[in-house]
Amino acid sequence: MPAYAARRDKPESEIVQAARQIGASISRLDANYQSGVPDLLIGFRAVNVLVEVKGPAGKLLDSQVAFREQWRGQYDVAHNVDELIAILDRYTLRPATPLDGLLSRDQQQALATALRQATDRGFGEVTVEVKNGRPRFVRLSVSDALPGAPNRDQEASSP
Repeated sequence: MPAYAARRDKPESEIVQAARQIGASISRLDANYQSGVPDLLIGFRAVNVLVEVKGPAGKLLDSQVAFREQWRGQYDVAHNVDELIAILDRYTLRPATPLDGLLSRDQQQALATALRQATDRGFGEVTVEVKNGRPRFVRLSVSDALPGAPNRDQEASSP
């Protein structure tokens, strides 16, 4: 067993399991490769995220601070599953666009159907409010796929 395995912070296995539940790819990075490298490389919705996992009161080591300062990309620290979900939301949720004028009524209905099917497959929760026969706004929540996780909503409204 590599020397770094004994130093994994406690919440890491819970965080890895939660990320896999929502469909993320996970690679546990080897600190023996480069000092200070974060614990996890997470791929979610075509975005790669570097995450250092720390216990509830954990702080970055000097080598981790040095790595973060020289790294020219994204680097985050998660102490628990809620923080991981917030990190993934920050990099993967995009502001939604009002549907009126962008899609025809048939296209809007097809989109609503596809979103509901994605929900049925466990990709989170989607709510589409229909007013006067047209979708007025869409609410998408990814974290609902995790039992007990907080709701992180993204809304779009039509004027």
